[in-house]
Amino acid sequence: MTQEQNTGPMHMGSCFAPCASIPGLPWHCIYTRPNLERATEHRIRSEGHAAWWPMEEARLANRQTVLRGIFPRYLFVQDYPWRVVRTAGGEEIGRVMVAPATYAPLVVPDAAMRGLFAQCAPNGVIYPGEVEFQMNALLRVMSGPFSDLIGIYKRKMKDRIWLLLEVMGRPIEVSMPRDSVELVGA
Repeated sequence: MTQEQNTGPMHMGSCFAPCASIPGLPWHCIYTRPNLERATEHRIRSEGHAAWWPMEEARLANRQTVLRGIFPRYLFVQDYPWRVVRTAGGEEIGRVMVAPATYAPLVVPDAAMRGLFAQCAPNGVIYPGEVEFQMNALLRVMSGPFSDLIGIYKRKMKDRIWLLLEVMGRPIEVSMPRDSVELVGA
């Protein structure tokens, strides 16, 4: 058994490097108690098993970026022999999801895991992709003084875009940060 297989997957800080998963073993889903995803992942890894809590970078309304779990209360595990994850003190913090009829651990489809891994950066975090808008697309302003207004996309420069908004009964072109808008209907 290699060191990697013995101690679980390779880590980058608190993130999982998907390329270090154990080939050929299925992935299973663990449902955790609220806000215990990181503790559950740490516990499973400390026992020498592969675990991954998919993280994404998100931008808050105040323009700060944070890492957060993509699937709140869920993480993935490989080669985990128990149905319940417990702390050293015996408290239950997570449970392997099982099929109701057979009580066998549910297997996450390999294609779904490959899709998640393909989106990961080398540190295991999934970063949002830059979405290109079509000219004249309808965009909703998500933050700032024009919040909730819908405008027409006109142009962009670096990380700013210009929308044609109707303000006080007149159309005006307004510049704003790219990350403060979303596509209407998205």
